Amino acid sequence: MRTSARTHAVAGLLAGALVLTGCGSGDDPTVAGGDDSSATAGQTQFNDGDVAFVSGMVPHHEQAVEMADMILRKDPSEPVRALAERIQAAQQPEIEELDALLKTFGKESASGGHGGHGGGSEAATHGGMMTDAQMQDLHDAMGVEAERTFLTMMIEHHRGAIEAAETVIADGENRAVIDLATRIRDDQRAEIAEMEQLLTSG
Repeated sequence: MRTSARTHAVAGLLAGALVLTGCGSGDDPTVAGGDDSSATAGQTQFNDGDVAFVSGMVPHHEQAVEMADMILRKDPSEPVRALAERIQAAQQPEIEELDALLKTFGKESASGGHGGHGGGSEAATHGGMMTDAQMQDLHDAMGVEAERTFLTMMIEHHRGAIEAAETVIADGENRAVIDLATRIRDDQRAEIAEMEQLLTSG
């Protein structure tokens, strides 16, 4: 009887140890949720650099869309047409994305519409914006001259966007802004390479 009691006591101690081990295993929900709270902070935090990038990129994109509209009305060659249509298809939805980000930051839309060449007061925050005189040059040019003017202007325009994107990627805080800036940088780098090839082969 004494042996049986000792056996039961040892079994009880082992069971208790197993329970304690289970409780100390890393399944604490407060620990597991640490990464989630960091990710959420990255989505909601923003700084002045995020706001400056987003508000400046709206008129920047609007001007690019207007430039694409101009060249498409001139019946360009197929490679230039395809490029201009791609620029419109990419940047018009990004304008809406940028405006949505501004709303989450409690800011008003920076959209100025196409009528003013996309040149709102925030446009000066990003390089590569065309002047009214340059836009008029594109408007007046015809044929091969129009295509070369468009490509040359758009390369400069894209370089300004890339510079702004790289700045916010380095200094911004908002994850959505940084992701968008990375996409803009990568897409426009590829388009610059394409436009430079069109200029040399044209």
